[in-house]
Amino acid sequence: MAFKVLICFLFLINCVHGQESPKVAPFSSLVKPVIGGKTSFTCQSLTGSPPFQMKWFKDGTEIVDSSTIKIRTNEELSSLIIDSIKSSYSGNYTCKISNRYGQDSYSTELLVEGPPNWIDKPSNVKTKLFQPIILRCAASGYPKSKTEWKKLEGSEWINVSPNNQITIKDESLE
Repeated sequence: MAFKVLICFLFLINCVHGQESPKVAPFSSLVKPVIGGKTSFTCQSLTGSPPFQMKWFKDGTEIVDSSTIKIRTNEELSSLIIDSIKSSYSGNYTCKISNRYGQDSYSTELLVEGPPNWIDKPSNVKTKLFQPIILRCAASGYPKSKTEWKKLEGSEWINVSPNNQITIKDESLE
C-alpha cells in the first residue's frame, strides 16, 4: 500500500511542478509544393515543460541548414523553410521535440508535384548475339511516373510483356 501511495505522490509532484514530456502538434505543408516554389512546416509542443530541444529529419536523416533549407527555432516553435523546391525534396519530414522528461515526434509526407526525373536512365547497349542484356530504368516524381517498355517491330512500337521481360530474336541471323 505504501508503494502505491509513493507512486501516486510522485505523479502529483510532477504534475504540480509542470514537469511534462512534450507532445508535438500535428502539422503539414502550408502551401502546395511545386518545383521551384517554396514551402514550410511549423512545429510546436502542445504540452510539456521547457526548455525544449527541436530537431528536423527527412526520411530518418537529420536536416541541417543549407542554401535552400533553413531551420528557425525559438523557445516555443521551430520552422523548416524550403526554398527552390526540387522533386528530390519529396519524402517524410519529422519534427522531434525533447526535454528532460521525454520526447515526442510527428511526421508528415511532402509530395512535390513535377515531371519525372531520371534516377537510372536507359542507355544504348552493345552485346554479342544471343547474350542476355539488362536495361535499367527508374524515375522519381509526383504523381508517380509510369514506366513502359516498348520495342520497334517493323514500323510500329509495341508494348513489352507485363512482367517487363522480353526476348528478342532476329531469326534472319540464325
